[in-house]
Amino acid sequence: MLRNLATSLLVFVLVVLTGCGNRPGGVMVEETGGGSVTVLVTYGEQPAPGAIVQLLDSRQTPVAEVRTDEEGNAIFKGVPSGSGYQAIATLEGVTGSATVDVAGGDTKTKVVLSQRSGPVGLVVGSVKIAGADKPLANVVVEVAGKKATTDANGQFRLEGVPAGPATVKATLGGYGSTSEALVVKPGSSSAVAIALQPLATGPKAGRTLVTTPGQILEIDTWQQTVGTFGASQAWSAVFLADGAALVADAGGDKVVEFGDGGAKRATYTARAVWQLGFGGVQKPKGASRTPSGNILVADTGNDRVVEIDKSNKIVWEYKGVKAPRWAERLPKGNTLIADSGRNRVIEVDGSGRIVWGLGDGSADVLNNPSSAQRLPNGNTLVCDAGNSRVMEVNAQNQLVWMVPGRGGDAGNLNNPGSAKRLATGNTLIADTDNNRVVELSPEGSVVWKASVNQPVFADRF
Repeated sequence: MLRNLATSLLVFVLVVLTGCGNRPGGVMVEETGGGSVTVLVTYGEQPAPGAIVQLLDSRQTPVAEVRTDEEGNAIFKGVPSGSGYQAIATLEGVTGSATVDVAGGDTKTKVVLSQRSGPVGLVVGSVKIAGADKPLANVVVEVAGKKATTDANGQFRLEGVPAGPATVKATLGGYGSTSEALVVKPGSSSAVAIALQPLATGPKAGRTLVTTPGQILEIDTWQQTVGTFGASQAWSAVFLADGAALVADAGGDKVVEFGDGGAKRATYTARAVWQLGFGGVQKPKGASRTPSGNILVADTGNDRVVEIDKSNKIVWEYKGVKAPRWAERLPKGNTLIADSGRNRVIEVDGSGRIVWGLGDGSADVLNNPSSAQRLPNGNTLVCDAGNSRVMEVNAQNQLVWMVPGRGGDAGNLNNPGSAKRLATGNTLIADTDNNRVVELSPEGSVVWKASVNQPVFADRF
């Protein structure tokens, strides 16, 4: 079971390299002989991913049909030489076409939808917090394949939008996505006002908690640091339900609970009074709260995972790991562990029996995994730090999503420290050696980011 991911990853890579996932069906030409035709489809100068492109010969007979990839390209192989071919592109009711002559080798052409589909208009608007007269910056606004980001005043502008009925979608980390319908006026401007509802309420709503080698930062949705507090060497830091922070302080051999303003309100060491300065947890790198209110600790320096109750006593222990980085208690009572030193993620029951696992010990499948999260759909999100990627696998260890992957604008990750799937479906990543915390959409687009020097772990309230 633990080796299945390697096969899944190989299949995923082959799909990426061959582009076979772009073909929805229909008549296809043979891929031997002839030439190659690449059709770039755009709205103005912006790529138009997901457009259906049909290639017709000089007699207007369909030859092939291909869907454009994330860069807006549709590739036809093995096209017989000839003149008068026509490429017709369609997306959301908007069409465009171009004439193509094929003489063997590689032929490239471009189809511009907005210039060949009739009149276009301008869409302008603003985005604010629902129920408050406060603008939202860095909101990603999309309409008819075009995309813009709101400025510091919450304003956006989209040019060259095809006239007619359209849907405007707005997305920002920490807020629920929303869509607004409007009719784009030809040759004129159409205005829309959008309100985004925070996913959390209270003063901590939408804030991000980030650990760095020197301190812990609390960052708001405008990428501004609104709070800092210290630890000897903080690794993980997670928000608790009341807005407090639970921090694994590896340098201090303890787990600390910080209230508002960075005041310590509880410390967990699992060390009895008679032990004086000895015993207890050593260099813990991960801490989370269980449903019962206890603290689950990745006791990295002691090669174990322990559960500590409110009286600072160990009530459960698992020793079958090496240098674990993270552990979380699952709803049915099992424990999910990022077993970094053994290049695997495992799920164990209360007796310590492994009931699920990912990774065979080799660095090819997992290399120093730094965090793991069980998702509501039963899949598992894994931060594969040593391989500089984040992946989602199902219960059968089949890969269903990965960053870096095909398309998107996330770029390459570099030794990420943590990954968390948010309620929006986006993924928050502490991209350590790229010195940033980034939130990615399922398609791999950046919807929020903050520049942070060497972020180790990130959590969103």
